[in-house]
Amino acid sequence: MLRYNLRENIFVDTNSSNNKKDQCAVVVSSFDGNEDLWKPFFTLFFRYWPDCPFPVYLISNEKKYLDDRVTTISVGKDISWADTTKKALQQISEPYILWLLDDLFLEHPTDTDYVLKLFEDMKIRHAACYYLTPRAMPNERYVSLLAGLWDKKVFLDLLKSGENPWQMEIEGTERSRSFLMPFLAVDTPALHHPERTAIVRGKWTWEGMMLCRKERMPVDFKKRGIDYARKWRSLKDQFRKKIKRYLKM
Repeated sequence: MLRYNLRENIFVDTNSSNNKKDQCAVVVSSFDGNEDLWKPFFTLFFRYWPDCPFPVYLISNEKKYLDDRVTTISVGKDISWADTTKKALQQISEPYILWLLDDLFLEHPTDTDYVLKLFEDMKIRHAACYYLTPRAMPNERYVSLLAGLWDKKVFLDLLKSGENPWQMEIEGTERSRSFLMPFLAVDTPALHHPERTAIVRGKWTWEGMMLCRKERMPVDFKKRGIDYARKWRSLKDQFRKKIKRYLKM
C-alpha cells in the first residue's frame, strides 16, 4: 500500500519488506592519490551514520582501505574518471547506489529512516536520482556528483568515456534531458556536510580543515596545504555585501 507522507513530501510503501535495503549500496568515489582522505572520511561517515543499512564500497586504483565495514574496489591504473567509475560500478550487484565523493565529510547525525523513505519514494516514482541535499534550482534537471541516490543504470548511461567529473556534470546534464525519468531533490537534507567539499584544487578548504580539527581528526594539513586565499576572498566578499546593505539604509 502506498501512503503519502505530507510532511516529507514523499510516497512510502507500507508493505515494503525492510525497504529492500539490499538493493542499494553506498559508493565512495576516490583514487589512490586521495588515500589521505579515507581515514577522516570513513571515521566521520560511521560516526554520523553508524547504522547505515547499505554495504559500503570505495573506488580506488590499487590501494585498499583496511576496515571490515568497507569493501574496496580496485580498478587498476586510471584511464579517465568516467572509465574508472564505469569499471567499478559494473562490479557492484546492487541496482541502486548512494553516490558520495571522498571529500564530502559528514558533520551531523544521519536519520536512516528518512534515507530509506527517500529510497522507497525514488523507486515508486521511477526516478533517475534523488539528491540528498537541497538544490538551488530544485525544478531544473541537471547532473550533480554531490550526495545522491541513483538508479545505477541511469548513472552508467550518463557516463561518457574519457570525461572527468566536471565534464560529467556539464555534458551529463545535457545528456540527461533525453531521459523521461524525474530527477528529484530533497527540501530537508538527508546527509549533512559542509557546503563546500573538504578539498578544492588539491588543497584543504578552510571549512574542511576546521571540521577535521573540531572532530579531532589526525590530519597532516601540510601535505596538501590550506587554501587560505579562497577563505580570504569569501570574507572580503561578505564584508563588501554588508557595507552595501549598510549604505542603502
